[in-house]
Amino acid sequence: MSRIQAAFCLLLALTFTASADRSALADRPLPHGPLTRIDWEGKHLPDKGPEHGDFTPGSERYDLQRTTLALRLDFDTASIEGEVTHVFTSLDDTLQTVILDLATGHGLTVDAVTTAGTPLPFTHADDALRIRLPAPLATGTQDSVTVAYGGTPDAPDDRRGLWLETHGLGDDEAPIFATMSQPAYAKYWWPCKDRPDDKIDQLLQVYTV
Repeated sequence: MSRIQAAFCLLLALTFTASADRSALADRPLPHGPLTRIDWEGKHLPDKGPEHGDFTPGSERYDLQRTTLALRLDFDTASIEGEVTHVFTSLDDTLQTVILDLATGHGLTVDAVTTAGTPLPFTHADDALRIRLPAPLATGTQDSVTVAYGGTPDAPDDRRGLWLETHGLGDDEAPIFATMSQPAYAKYWWPCKDRPDDKIDQLLQVYTV
């Protein structure tokens, strides 16, 4: 079985499993009181507010519109090279620092940030990527940033974020990359805005081997 066939089979299996589990989750009563992260993973929530994400304060000052995520996957080293473009609209006349969530100390580094090909200054610390725009962006104005990054993703919990494993039996085993970002593991493999109350209107994902 080829790598592509193995990955496709896993995707079908996950799709059917998710369909079967969705009705059961819908009938599960909601818990009372605040949820821990572990509790959140096993519950069905009709509305996910910002308290259920893992965001850096300040990211509420812009509205995410479209995102393009392009990844090159290296099966020999379990590493990735990525380029993420976020198109957003300012919600604050003083917006000049765009904040994204990207884990630090977990294998990923940022190589460059640009807008329309022009380099932008940035800092990557405390699980946040802070990007400085050339000037404040007026409310309602649309802009974009492109982040080039890479490394070997290393989420703090097993089988979370993005990881490399084998799939199949015997001679049919093949390596595959798998992902699990719920509830707050996306930042361990790509620069994102981890606020469930700001859904991306359009996401394009491109993967190459």
